[in-house]
Amino acid sequence: MPLQPKPAPLLPAHVLDKVAVVTGASGPIGAAVAEGFAQAGASVVLVYGRDPGAVQTAKMLSDKNGVQCIAMQLDVRDFDATKAAIDAVVNQFGHLDIWVANAGVAQDDMTIINGKKADWENIIQTNYTSIVYQASLLGSVWQAQGSGNLIITASGAATSTIRPTNQTLYNSSKAAAKSLARSLAQEFKDFARYMGDAQGAPEAEIDNALSRQVLNRTGEYRELQGAYLYLASAASTFCTGHDLVVDGGYTL
Repeated sequence: MPLQPKPAPLLPAHVLDKVAVVTGASGPIGAAVAEGFAQAGASVVLVYGRDPGAVQTAKMLSDKNGVQCIAMQLDVRDFDATKAAIDAVVNQFGHLDIWVANAGVAQDDMTIINGKKADWENIIQTNYTSIVYQASLLGSVWQAQGSGNLIITASGAATSTIRPTNQTLYNSSKAAAKSLARSLAQEFKDFARYMGDAQGAPEAEIDNALSRQVLNRTGEYRELQGAYLYLASAASTFCTGHDLVVDGGYTL
């Protein structure tokens, strides 16, 4: 049976009473997304790898917004650990509504010729394989739950090469993740939505980036919050498999 639309709330762009998980939450994009969800009423699990900065961020968001926010350490490349993390969230909160697959790695100027096998594997496993793990495990949860929403942080690099740096594996891993979102939208159409969010380089110093921005400025991380909130909320119930580009016109 097709996934049926929910009654539209008065303010659809909110996530009140939802449980959201954001991976890569110690980084600036993940932290901004977690903040946006907390401000919009969600309980948020901030997942981090090695940088424990998400622990303090979770406490700050809880205190500031009056919602439950916790930090959780996870190596997203580990299938069994990812399953345990998902189970822990469901057991603690009773449901899991939104998952933002945001953890990612890049290595500037690593060419195919001079790169090491371990570096290649780390990029592919973090940026793509880990999302396959998450999607598979979440699919089972959401099929039983009847609803769910996976948002994959992609990149403008998935469709437009970031010059002059050499990031062949990063670019291709993000393109694969973008394609994955579209395919999952079809496969899991009866019970969940899968989407991607592609950005330029907000607040980052990238040679030649500003000259390609149609808006003639770099973005701020907080300017990504509305895009993720839209994709995660009832405001986008008729939207799936979509790649929402937030890059100030960089990829035009």
